[in-house]
Amino acid sequence: MMSRMDANGDGAISKDEAAKFPRLAASFDQIDTNKDGKLSQDELAAWRKSRAASGDRMHSGYKDPEDMQARRAACFDKADTNHDGQLSRDEFTKMGEVCGMGHGGRGHMPPPAPPAAPVAPVKK
Repeated sequence: MMSRMDANGDGAISKDEAAKFPRLAASFDQIDTNKDGKLSQDELAAWRKSRAASGDRMHSGYKDPEDMQARRAACFDKADTNHDGQLSRDEFTKMGEVCGMGHGGRGHMPPPAPPAAPVAPVKK
């Protein structure tokens, strides 16, 4: 990741280089703890560590595994409309509507299409 952001290869991310990464650019001054106008690998690592510790992780929102498991179970229970302990294709397809973002909603791939009907063998 660092090499992708470090366009000139000097081992640091300047404000100009960070501008191509909106989330990084928005936090640049906060991350630049020594106020030298560039981000070192150590500063970026400390920023990532502080974000992870606070639960601010992309695609997460879960601060601990128990929270994640509880949310998944609640989503499953909402999606399992006939309460048979399984999700039908229709229940799975509607999971994003029932559970909200992160559970089949925007930004996720749609469920797989049902298999095609079998092709009858050709008689010779």
